[in-house]
Amino acid sequence: MGGGSSKQRGGAATEGAKQAKKAAETEAVPVGPFDVAISGTSEDAALAEFIKGKMEGASLTVYWKPSNVEKDARILGKVLVDTKCLVSVVSATSAKMNHCTDHVSLAYISNKPIVVVSSTPKADVIQKFHFGMKLTLENLYWSVFDRAEERENNGRQFVQLVQEQLSKPTTEATLETVTVTESAPPGGMSRRRARINTKLRSHGSIEGETVDTTKDTFFDRNFPGETEVPWFKFQQAFLSDYEAQLSGKTPHTRQANSQNSQACDVSLGGRQGTLLFAFR
Repeated sequence: MGGGSSKQRGGAATEGAKQAKKAAETEAVPVGPFDVAISGTSEDAALAEFIKGKMEGASLTVYWKPSNVEKDARILGKVLVDTKCLVSVVSATSAKMNHCTDHVSLAYISNKPIVVVSSTPKADVIQKFHFGMKLTLENLYWSVFDRAEERENNGRQFVQLVQEQLSKPTTEATLETVTVTESAPPGGMSRRRARINTKLRSHGSIEGETVDTTKDTFFDRNFPGETEVPWFKFQQAFLSDYEAQLSGKTPHTRQANSQNSQACDVSLGGRQGTLLFAFR
């Protein structure tokens, strides 16, 4: 009997220890909402701390935790839900960290303002990112701190930029799906489809492979009969058809890129060169 009771007590103690450990590891989301959340790696901590101080000096509430740990990255993802603006500190290191690009993508599709901060010139650091993220970063607001003598002045301008973004009205974005609704004006969908496909496919072959422009449109070719498309499938299909043109690999590099950008600006939610469709 005594031995049985001892085992029960030992088992209860072990279970209690497990629960305590689990509770300690629970991801505690900081109390928000915050005006700004900073995303970056521990290697970018010095610059992140500098801009954090500048924003807090302007009475903005800021969330920042310098860490490369996946758990901390998930916490920031949760914080972003109720945060008004994302400041992404980018570098060669953050370009290799999936959670840094995930934070930008989450803020972007949530229609939150994004300001990109870097200690190196934009042209140098942006090349470190993959193609899809290059398109997104290229058309965001940037604040570059690459000269020590201009650091304070750039800090003031950065705060003004963030304040301007916070003062702009935001609109609700639809996430994860591209939906065609009954309320769309007659013919509106087909006109948009034609405009997208004609401009993006009017420059001949892509890397030696000709895209047939006579039989169907992008949507008919990739999603026949569908009115709702998961985001990742749409992105894969779009890149498969148009990545070479958008990255400037055709013989018509300058003209094609210029026209492609115009097409994207008109047809992709007004965010030039990005991959987010919003049909109304």
